Amino acid sequence: MSIQVARLRSGEDVIADIKEIRNTVKDPVAYLFRQPRILTLIKESEAILLSENTEPSGDPNAVRVAFSSYMPLSKDTESLIPFDWVVTIGNPLDEVLTMYEENLNGTTTDRS
Repeated sequence: MSIQVARLRSGEDVIADIKEIRNTVKDPVAYLFRQPRILTLIKESEAILLSENTEPSGDPNAVRVAFSSYMPLSKDTESLIPFDWVVTIGNPLDEVLTMYEENLNGTTTDRS
């Protein structure tokens, strides 16, 4: 498994198990995103509205990470993304990776 974060041309940050797809000449043509989730940063002051059990940290710059389905109206768990639609790919922070794995297991949806 190669869990990575991709920034798309649309400006979305997507975390997924990402594999490169190549043609017969070995040129990259697309990426296969398995179990993709859109990452959204939400200011803590706005996130409090989403969870009544959350205590504010007092930091005005604090943010939460929220996960949402990449294609919420599809039952597919994989998406092919054209190679030229991906701006960059990087490794997620350890905390984000843990939250993503918990999200896939259904144990959480967002966290600060």
